[in-house]
Amino acid sequence: MAQQSNPCAPLASMSLDPNNYKRPDEFHGFRFIHTSDLAQSLSKSQSHSFQVPEGERPSEFTDLSGVPLWGVGKLSCAGRHYASAVIKTTVALFLTNWDMQLVAPNARQHFTWRSWIYPYADTKVILRLRSQTGEGF
Repeated sequence: MAQQSNPCAPLASMSLDPNNYKRPDEFHGFRFIHTSDLAQSLSKSQSHSFQVPEGERPSEFTDLSGVPLWGVGKLSCAGRHYASAVIKTTVALFLTNWDMQLVAPNARQHFTWRSWIYPYADTKVILRLRSQTGEGF
């Protein structure tokens, strides 16, 4: 390896590899949920169209096998379980309490560098706290 190089795992291509994830080009919000847990959680709710791709192997967000999101072996992130809880709590709070909309939905919103995808710093989002009446945009 050349001096001054930055070795990194190609996370973007690994995430889009059908050997790692079934139908990787489609969004499935419950991709990592055990199908029995999903069925049990949704059995009390109204009709839904949530699904997990056939043959998908469920995993924990903090799993160290497969795509090395949290590092590898002894160098894996020791705080990954705490980070996972904070990320999930923050996302849940935003999804339940805020309406979100891009100011310019057709503008370029990200760029890639090596194997990473970064949002442009000037991408603007409108956040509106939901009213108690449930009215949004």
